Amino acid sequence: MTTDINNFVTIKRQKNGVSKIIHNRENEVNIYKFLRENLGFYKLTTNKKRDYYRRGNNKPTPVSMFHIRDAFRDFIKHEYYTNLPEDIAPDEIYEWYISKNPIKENDLLRYILKGKI
Repeated sequence: MTTDINNFVTIKRQKNGVSKIIHNRENEVNIYKFLRENLGFYKLTTNKKRDYYRRGNNKPTPVSMFHIRDAFRDFIKHEYYTNLPEDIAPDEIYEWYISKNPIKENDLLRYILKGKI
């Protein structure tokens, strides 16, 4: 998964020339795939309990949803993404993330992060 910001948000140009940051289902899927493929997060279900892990140093580390959200927040905050349009400030992307909190613990997240460590 590339780090193109357009994978994670949709920037809509309004008739008055103002740009608006929106988020759709495709963006949500891309965020979850990025969490798995680029940041190394996985979900396992054992004894009917969901556990999240992060791969690192060739061994899994147990994490919580807070760790998952914080990792993506840091990715946004430190501007590790590419292709930000000139009329959008990096702070706007970060403020969008803080206000919308796009990472939800839902079936889609569980499905995409499901797997083996």
